[in-house]
Amino acid sequence: MSSLPLWCDIPLFILVFLCLLGYGNLISHLLIRGLGSIPSGDPDSQAILPFLGGIGLGSGFVSLLVLGIGAAGLLYRTVLIGVLITGLIFYMRGRRDYPWQRLLEALLPDGKVEVFFGLMAATIFLFHLDGCFLPVTGQDELTYHLTMPRQYLVAHRIYATPNLLHGNFPYNAEMLYTFCLALGSGVLCKLLHWFLFASTCIGILAYSRKLCRGAGYLSLLLYLVAVGMVYVRSPMEAGSDVPCALYLILGLYFIGCMTPEGWKFPAVMAGILNGLAWGTKYVAPAFITPPLILCLVGRGLQQGFSIRQTAGILAIFLLLTLGLFAPWVAKNALCTGNPLYPMFSRLFPSPAPYDAIAARLFLYEEGSNFYNPEWQKEQYSHLTSPLSRIYAGYREKLKWSLNEGDYLLVLSLALSMAGLVFALPGGRPLFIAGLFVHLIFLFIYGAHINRFFSVSYPLLAVICGIVLDRFFAAQRADAILRVLVGVVLLGTAINLQTRWCGLVGWNGIPLLTEAAQEQRLERYQKDPSVKEFWKQLPEHVPEGAFILGHGVRYPYSVPRRIYCVCDYEEELLSQLKRELEGWDGVAKRLHDMGFTHLILAGNKAYREPFLSNPLHSRQAWPPPAPGVYEGWPPDSWLEAHTRLIATGHELELRELNQP
Repeated sequence: MSSLPLWCDIPLFILVFLCLLGYGNLISHLLIRGLGSIPSGDPDSQAILPFLGGIGLGSGFVSLLVLGIGAAGLLYRTVLIGVLITGLIFYMRGRRDYPWQRLLEALLPDGKVEVFFGLMAATIFLFHLDGCFLPVTGQDELTYHLTMPRQYLVAHRIYATPNLLHGNFPYNAEMLYTFCLALGSGVLCKLLHWFLFASTCIGILAYSRKLCRGAGYLSLLLYLVAVGMVYVRSPMEAGSDVPCALYLILGLYFIGCMTPEGWKFPAVMAGILNGLAWGTKYVAPAFITPPLILCLVGRGLQQGFSIRQTAGILAIFLLLTLGLFAPWVAKNALCTGNPLYPMFSRLFPSPAPYDAIAARLFLYEEGSNFYNPEWQKEQYSHLTSPLSRIYAGYREKLKWSLNEGDYLLVLSLALSMAGLVFALPGGRPLFIAGLFVHLIFLFIYGAHINRFFSVSYPLLAVICGIVLDRFFAAQRADAILRVLVGVVLLGTAINLQTRWCGLVGWNGIPLLTEAAQEQRLERYQKDPSVKEFWKQLPEHVPEGAFILGHGVRYPYSVPRRIYCVCDYEEELLSQLKRELEGWDGVAKRLHDMGFTHLILAGNKAYREPFLSNPLHSRQAWPPPAPGVYEGWPPDSWLEAHTRLIATGHELELRELNQP
């Protein structure tokens, strides 16, 4: 939404993360004033705690602040610039609380092997940073991570989106991207996401070292490569998986700081971070909360807390979680009628078209349910025992996951058992949490189960790092074994990233100018006129207009408010035609709904959904439901009710005639 040059995103990125730390520092001081601080521990913890607490609290506060601003209809650039300046003022006032030099010293590697690991990690980090300067082309970015923030900024408010399923998820991460898009471009969003990714890695390094000094960089490398295998572009795309994982590792770190003398602040921090995770991704209750609860209860019992006191701490933890999740529950209830939309749609029925979208999504996800009795009957008719069928379904899901490169899934299962049996550093609650996460994976299904599971990677990487460190330390060839593991991990990362660069046709050179970005986007365009079509759109469509996109799927490039459906919903024109039993009355209904313009994509036949966007994909996935797209309205209706303004390849921009 900003008209600033692309290079401005780099200094803006620095200002944004300092702003987050400023708000985080303010909230930390308020909490410490009321709850007391954490007792002074080792020097490393004293340097790391302010940063981890600041980024956790700051990112969460800004997310909920932007949500409140959007709900009030005040999503203007000047307002969000005010949010930035205020955060920077708080940072300047509390900058002494962030000992950057001591933080760096606390994270530096120990010994030659860790220096080797550190160089490998730095190489991967720099590659991810380089990739942040690619233009926005990721499917999830175009579907909702960045599209919805742009649409909210165009409308200057957060509003109901019956057309987009993904517009009704918890949106803490997307609120941060809304903040960034008001200041800069999509590159700024990616840079912030990269910073959250780096913060997650710092949390993994710090927590792993806190439990077992030699495991830090090993855990870090295990996490870096695992994320790249399951979702190659994850650190370079603005998404919600990494922020959710960040809140998990921060929660674990603060739980590890609980002592009888100072338990209030860490326990409250854990509850806050769990609540922020719930507001970031729906999978948090499954993959974030159980390990945090197990570690919280285990830590309390280890420190000699009574069962009653531990239960009280757990109650505070859960109340804070529900309190911070409540804004998103309220938003969904007001917009869709279902506080947990699109889940539990039978318990909380929604009006049309929300009900149809939720039903179609359920059918889509059910296709990935290996425990579906009908699927099992078809695939495993020779198995008569229910347990054998359950195991067969689990085996299929495991094979699918391994094919995706999810090596932490199996490795953590084996090493969690080893850590539990041999009582290794970290304590039994940590290893039980690792096994419990795997148990949840056993029963949960979904089309993106590996991505869902990846939010637990920080925990699993720490577990694997600790167990491997203890195993290597017991061997004579300790250093050689560590180096071999590091070389294998680095080789895997290089292989993955090289293959990905080949697939997308990128040579690794950062695209730091608008011209380089546009040249990159040309490979996604079927025709140069598509680019000109979107570029000239603001000249033809005034601010405040409301466009109906027919055949348009991903409207990130549209600088006006637009209604276009996702892959699970029927086109609005097709829906109105069916409801009115013909085209008579459709134009009046569109006017009543506030539409002023139409963008028609495709030439009277369903086209790939990226066609109407400068970012063109080779195929539509997932495939649309039958009858979702019925082609353009008849020429007679278009001539009678619309005026052609502009064309571009198979795109038409039309203005609705006044009734």
